Amino acid sequence: RTGVLCHRARLLIQREPELFDTLAEAGIAIGVVSSNNSENIRHILGPDLTARVGHFETGARLFGKASRFKRALRSLGATRAVSIGDEERDV
Repeated sequence: RTGVLCHRARLLIQREPELFDTLAEAGIAIGVVSSNNSENIRHILGPDLTARVGHFETGARLFGKASRFKRALRSLGATRAVSIGDEERDV
């Protein structure tokens, strides 16, 4: 199973909201790994997109996300991931 882990990808989500629909329809699990807090992430996504997210890992250190990604992948039951970020250090 493949999972998509989105972190700090606000611009992509705002410009391409149907991305979550496309991923869900393809059976791809969606997780969010972010240095931002859960409340802000859920506000950015809104209730419809938040409902499509299978796992949240928030409050991660900017340069310490590896363990958070691993935890999200395990939770999603994914062995592969595509990471989407809005800054070069995110990916």
